[in-house]
Amino acid sequence: MDSDFDEIGMSEEEFERQYSEATRRGAERLANAPKAAAAKFDRQTNRLVIELKSGVVLMIPTQLVQGLRDAPAEQISEVELWMEGMYLHWEKLDVDFQISSLMRGVFGTQKWMAKLNLPYIKAEDTPQKKVA
Repeated sequence: MDSDFDEIGMSEEEFERQYSEATRRGAERLANAPKAAAAKFDRQTNRLVIELKSGVVLMIPTQLVQGLRDAPAEQISEVELWMEGMYLHWEKLDVDFQISSLMRGVFGTQKWMAKLNLPYIKAEDTPQKKVA
């Protein structure tokens, strides 16, 4: 009887090797990724204020952020930290952003960024990604 590994064209040993390597890379990424310690909406300035675990504070005007531009202040205020602070999430707005993307100045899709006349910087365009 053929094994499931035969169906995917690799041995069980190769699968285990790849799985272990992917798990190691994932743990490394999680350990090294920028993470938020806190996030809040400043109604006075209409900015998202993100305090990173490193102590750095990001302030982003919500009119730049896809999904937040026309959202009610009450719903913007309901920002949550996800995945140990790697992501910001708004349940009612169905909006999620990765902290590293916001740090690169990516506030939405490529089309959204073009509307704002801002560059869309892909993760693979960053020096850290090119080295990896």
